[in-house]
Amino acid sequence: MKHLILIAFILLLKGKDVYCGCWYCDNFPDGEGGYDPSCGMDGYHGKQTYGDPEEDTCYTSIHYDGSHRIIRQRTPQVLEDGLCFDSGFAVTCFCTPTVDEPYCNSNLCQHCDIPNFNMSYTGPLH
Repeated sequence: MKHLILIAFILLLKGKDVYCGCWYCDNFPDGEGGYDPSCGMDGYHGKQTYGDPEEDTCYTSIHYDGSHRIIRQRTPQVLEDGLCFDSGFAVTCFCTPTVDEPYCNSNLCQHCDIPNFNMSYTGPLH
């Protein structure tokens, strides 16, 4: 019975476009949680986190400081879909989840037009 209620609730949410899911992982084993060695793979599908579509945006952060760290998560603020930000040590791209693409942060920010940014290493850390 619990499963039927959960399924009905999910279908209700999908019908109203009020669903927010983001991939949640970090390929750097530093003990902060979310560790998944496959997090750095393009097209990632793995751990999930859920939030409020009115208040959250998904992101992927790719460190080019030599660590090859990839972080996927959600942020509790609404940011422009497709926005890219270069912090000087990482490129972070943001996306807005939708019913058709609830987990939008599976790529490696290939759409970002940032000079000298080339994410050539996508494998797990060793």
